[in-house]
Amino acid sequence: MKCEGSAFISASLSELCLKDHLAASVTDVLVGAPLAKGLTHQLANRTGGLFNCPIITEDDKCDQVDIDNEVDLTKESKENQWLGVTVKSQGVGGKVVTCAHRYESRQRVHQQAETRDMIGRCYVLSQDLTIKEELDGGDWKFCEGRTQGHERFGYCQQGISAGFTSDNHYILFGAPGTYNWKGNIRTEQLSYSSVHLGIYDDGPYETGDERRQEAELVPVPAHSYLGRNP
Repeated sequence: MKCEGSAFISASLSELCLKDHLAASVTDVLVGAPLAKGLTHQLANRTGGLFNCPIITEDDKCDQVDIDNEVDLTKESKENQWLGVTVKSQGVGGKVVTCAHRYESRQRVHQQAETRDMIGRCYVLSQDLTIKEELDGGDWKFCEGRTQGHERFGYCQQGISAGFTSDNHYILFGAPGTYNWKGNIRTEQLSYSSVHLGIYDDGPYETGDERRQEAELVPVPAHSYLGRNP
């Protein structure tokens, strides 16, 4: 497999069957390359990326999936964010999640009181590898806007692990840096059809309670890194 213009490191793989209206299913492999070079509009040297690699054609070139296209340097940094550190697929016709656990949220940039919080973020893609906001929710960063600092949510590192439940109705995110590295696991509803909403209209849930957000509710000691592993 070749990914031009990048330091290509395969950190995560996910088999995906893509279907279109003109051909039978084509099996590709999705590859996370967390040290891939940043694209011009990302305003960073290395951002990582997600690549789609055909495995049943003579062409061994991998194409970078077109996501993560916007950046606001007054609020965030994508330098060394490690996009692609996690890649998981629901399978044929399903969704894909990929994450950048080192993504930084920033406040008061270029001021003496500037803060940088490595909260992490994830993207959920439809089966055609595009983001449909009304169905996929775009990007997911549940630690954004919460209390900063390592004892709370300043180093969440959401997305070092992520996945789907076996029934594909929920998505799970690991955030091992939460609460002084006690860690946290968050589950959110992923199915938004009227039928599913009538059955699965609940959540989101977190280990430290989504509403109370209390470290004491996480049943492990500090530096346990709960959520580090899938």
